[in-house]
Amino acid sequence: PSAPGKVVTPISSHPRFLSEGGGPVIDEGVIDALTTLGGGQEFLVDVVEAFRNDARRLFEPLRSAINEQDLRAFKELTHSLKSGGANLGAVRFCQTITALKDITTRDLQLNGNAYLEKLVSEFLKLEAAFDRLLKEPARV
Repeated sequence: PSAPGKVVTPISSHPRFLSEGGGPVIDEGVIDALTTLGGGQEFLVDVVEAFRNDARRLFEPLRSAINEQDLRAFKELTHSLKSGGANLGAVRFCQTITALKDITTRDLQLNGNAYLEKLVSEFLKLEAAFDRLLKEPARV
């Protein structure tokens, strides 16, 4: 518990966690750890491709959740995207999703399509970063 009168700033307000502040698209430390864990670049390529395919498949159900104003489905789908992205160090993609965790049904109705556009935009940046990363010489 904090002392009376003391204001506690949420960790999510720290610049490292802000989605609009720039910062890295990918945490390369996570990529290095995955490469080491899996024994090489081939494992990394497999994991990245599995995430990409899974994420692409989730965007259409996400659009349906927005159209149907199904907040529960929206949150479940974004949670799945975030989990997969976090496993690959997808910093900004995950920050974008984290910013959506407290939305309401009304907010989904009013802004859902804009949220989806932002998610897709961050996903495309992530894909481009993965493409660059995977073209580099082997990381192990």
